[in-house]
Amino acid sequence: MQFFPTPLGEALVFAFKEMGLDAFWQPYQRAATERQVAAIASGAAQRGAVVAAAVADYEANFGRVLPQQAVLERALSHFFTRVAGAPEGPGGGMGGGGGAGGVTQCPRCRQMARGPNGLCSCCGRITPVRG
Repeated sequence: MQFFPTPLGEALVFAFKEMGLDAFWQPYQRAATERQVAAIASGAAQRGAVVAAAVADYEANFGRVLPQQAVLERALSHFFTRVAGAPEGPGGGMGGGGGAGGVTQCPRCRQMARGPNGLCSCCGRITPVRG
């Protein structure tokens, strides 16, 4: 079995790299979280303390992302194009600079498929792309 990144995953990694937030896309944060959960399970750590520390860490990182919101919007517009008729975000939002091709809805799972082949990242179905 092969795994392929979703367009959203690609956009987020691209944006986090641009923002200098490597911890968000590299596996270290997830690994640390898994170690903390194991410590809770073994009784070596208290759930409340681990949750409070994790929330504080994510809030601090969110504070670093918020001022760089334009970087995230630029990355998303690179990997996605706005579906015709969809409302635009504030200030034009995802205006569709997308070099990724058109977007269509998968008839099986109703997820949005993207790219020239219309590959659905959820169920793997190929759907002809409109637009």
